[in-house]
Amino acid sequence: VRSRFLREARVQGQLEHPAIVPVYDLGARPDGAAFFTMKRVRGKTLEEILDDLRAREPGAELEFSRRKLLSAFGSVCLAIDFAHARNVVHRDLKPGNIMLGGFGEVYVLDWGLAKINSDGEPLSGKDSETVDAPASIRGQTEAGAVLGTPGYMAPEQLITTEIDGRADVYALGA
Repeated sequence: VRSRFLREARVQGQLEHPAIVPVYDLGARPDGAAFFTMKRVRGKTLEEILDDLRAREPGAELEFSRRKLLSAFGSVCLAIDFAHARNVVHRDLKPGNIMLGGFGEVYVLDWGLAKINSDGEPLSGKDSETVDAPASIRGQTEAGAVLGTPGYMAPEQLITTEIDGRADVYALGA
């Protein structure tokens, strides 16, 4: 658990993008417990917004118009493309991991299941820098382990740990 916690902080902290919450510090308390600090974000998750829209909550359609939601989705796609260009696959994209702020902010949350492509090739095929993650945090998923949210997972994510950015693209469509 500690290893995954530290791994999430390191991966998220190296992805500097407006739609990825910045990590400011990573350390250990005197008792040895690990911590990381990041920007405080406020808003509603896309899951909460969709629930409000389905329930026809008063004001929900006015506050979260189709145009606003599509614009936010475009921001999420750009953030994921940015991560892929740095060899990182999120692996758990779902409405609960996307937050919309009150002033147009959009955040992709929860990088705890992110996978770093260790072959050095950018996932999107673009020439760009990659996340410099220590070898000790690459490929932490055990063979046969299924990580993610089944309703949003690409079929290949259920049967193999050898996935790439296409799994995130599938999740965005789901």
